[in-house]
Amino acid sequence: KQIYTDYSGADTSYKGSTCNVYQCGSQLTLGGKNYQGYNATHSSISIGTAYSEDGGKTLRASTDEGAVGISFGKLNSGTISQTTYSNQMTEVHYKQRGVNTQTWVQSYSCTLFICGAGTTGYLYQWEYNNGSTPWAILAPTTKPADATCSPTIGCSSTSGTTPMYGSIANRVWANSSAVWLTAANNEVNNLIGANNGMTGTTFPTLNQAPT
Repeated sequence: KQIYTDYSGADTSYKGSTCNVYQCGSQLTLGGKNYQGYNATHSSISIGTAYSEDGGKTLRASTDEGAVGISFGKLNSGTISQTTYSNQMTEVHYKQRGVNTQTWVQSYSCTLFICGAGTTGYLYQWEYNNGSTPWAILAPTTKPADATCSPTIGCSSTSGTTPMYGSIANRVWANSSAVWLTAANNEVNNLIGANNGMTGTTFPTLNQAPT
């Protein structure tokens, strides 16, 4: 297409260079860079990423990866260049339990009318992380009452045996109230190893830009 410029004033004749839409006159080279024709009567502006296949006479929108631009009006089908980014990650879920330790005075011994030092008894059983504090003990075993001692002859006494352990039912994960967790946990990380993922990493709920 040819474009002419009509300057205002008494002279109504058309003046100016014959141009196409993007370039007027010959291309000008300064300092190793190419510029639009120096005798142009107008200039063109491209919005977005563009390129030319004919030395600047026409421009084309780039659809390469990373190209940007602005669209006016409705987009026709098939005009969108789409790039999909992917990143592999592992989301670790785990359940957690720990040893619950309870103590009591398991036995006393005495000499004549003097009570000796008491012996401590220990009860060990599993407690499960149910998302609250304290953790829940499944099928709990009750520790024995403290042994008593009175300063009389034959005052030795015993209460229960030590150590004691929780019941078989206390060991069954499936019956526990333990919940699946995703929070960062160094103990779990050390157990599974870095090649199997890291706790505290969760899948994003929205699409994420590449980083």
